[in-house]
Amino acid sequence: AAPTQDEILLLKADLPESMFIGQSYSTTLDLFVESSISLTGISGYEGQADGYAMSELDLNAPTESIQIIDSRRYRVLSWPINVTPIRTGQQPLEFNFTVSVRSPQSRDPFNIRSPFGGSLLDNLVGRSELFDVSSESLSIEVKALPEIGQPDSFSGAIGDFNLQVYSDLQSIKVDEPIMLSVEISGRGNFDRIQEPPIEKTSEWRSYSPEVSFQSKNELSLEGTKRFDYVFIARESGQLQLPKIAFSYLDPQTGEYT
Repeated sequence: AAPTQDEILLLKADLPESMFIGQSYSTTLDLFVESSISLTGISGYEGQADGYAMSELDLNAPTESIQIIDSRRYRVLSWPINVTPIRTGQQPLEFNFTVSVRSPQSRDPFNIRSPFGGSLLDNLVGRSELFDVSSESLSIEVKALPEIGQPDSFSGAIGDFNLQVYSDLQSIKVDEPIMLSVEISGRGNFDRIQEPPIEKTSEWRSYSPEVSFQSKNELSLEGTKRFDYVFIARESGQLQLPKIAFSYLDPQTGEYT
């Protein structure tokens, strides 16, 4: 039998069954093109996802690989994508590409009609045709953030993080500055991580920190976010720098750390 469209063109994205609101999840959007046809262009992309914020796709810069599925050989074009739910409840999600393909093969000898009219391969010989390719319609359960046990220092960070705090000096004079650096590293939604609040004291004069972020992947879900605070001593003696508190939600356990 002549192959159907679902056998020569597939669009897939692996996503979890449930997520927390505000949790960022990175995956790839994979377009499978059966080796009997040639992909000549991608003219459109749409993500039907009202309940999500998603990163943009650069249609001109996919990574490519080869996969075998049910004895069929596919050219696979993959785009990284970041999905963040912004509403609670069951949220539908679907992706769609409009692609142009052409078959380099000769006329289908069996002349079996495809769902598109005529023989599928015969229709494609010598000219390009447009097809809409959709992923399976997904529905993800988006959970609200737990209210019980939520620390005051929680600003929306969801993932797995580490905290390191250090200063550049161990001794200073009155009215001299000292830098207190706070580094939060790991994997998760760094865009939700706000500067840890600093308690005002009579011993120190403090200023809003400089913020920097060093990403380890193109979706910015892995890396290190750094906050550099400047403190100026108002008095002499053995002074304690203010305590730094940072909290995040572990999506695996549903508990705050």
